[in-house]
Amino acid sequence: DWNLNKFDSDVSSEQGNFNLDGLYETPLKFSKLAAHISYDKASNKIVLHDTHIDINNRTLQLSGEKLAGAESSLFGLRIKIPETSFDDIHSLWPDNQKDTIAADWLTKRLSKAKIKNFQVTVPIDLKSPDSIDSTQLDMAFDFENLTADYQAPLIPATEANGNATLKGDVLTINVASGKLADLAIQNGKVEITHLTHPTTVGDVTIDANLTGNVSTVLDYIGRDPISLSDEIGIDPSKVKGTTVANVKDRKS
Repeated sequence: DWNLNKFDSDVSSEQGNFNLDGLYETPLKFSKLAAHISYDKASNKIVLHDTHIDINNRTLQLSGEKLAGAESSLFGLRIKIPETSFDDIHSLWPDNQKDTIAADWLTKRLSKAKIKNFQVTVPIDLKSPDSIDSTQLDMAFDFENLTADYQAPLIPATEANGNATLKGDVLTINVASGKLADLAIQNGKVEITHLTHPTTVGDVTIDANLTGNVSTVLDYIGRDPISLSDEIGIDPSKVKGTTVANVKDRKS
């Protein structure tokens, strides 16, 4: 009897197209593909390692593993990109996911930032690669100069620096520094639950320390959905001075 103890394979291509019917309406162009796949009987794992591919002039580093012969057909594909942008995320967003809440946040409400240390784990069903359970995505990245138009007509955050995670279908945006108009943001946080769930509408929670003009703070908390102008009863245009304030808001 033959017993496979070890297997190594290298796959490379200078350029080509991925036909991902169900995910993209047109083939996805790539270049400089170099993939390494191995199997070791001792661990009983099929491993994708030391693999990279260029898409839209960005190099994606790929890895993942799966137990050989396991009943589950899920393969956890890890994607790392040292530096990218929201423009790249917009262009690579699957066509069949463009009407989701996740797409609304990650391709519309968040923009302009330089993204660093981007990594995401995607659970791919090898029997049906175009059917990705987006609620199981695990993602993290750092950002610089982010604009977050998180809840119109509230003042959008600009020039924001920090990091973000998506885990357990909760998107958490941590802002170390940034601006709301002429207000300085420190230690701000935006959390959105059920980000990718197809039917459940999640909560949006905002918690931020703001420093700046009192009039701008009053303007901010007077807008929907906070709407505290009537309770406070002060016209922002008639107030002068500066303040340090903590603003918390939650919308379901």
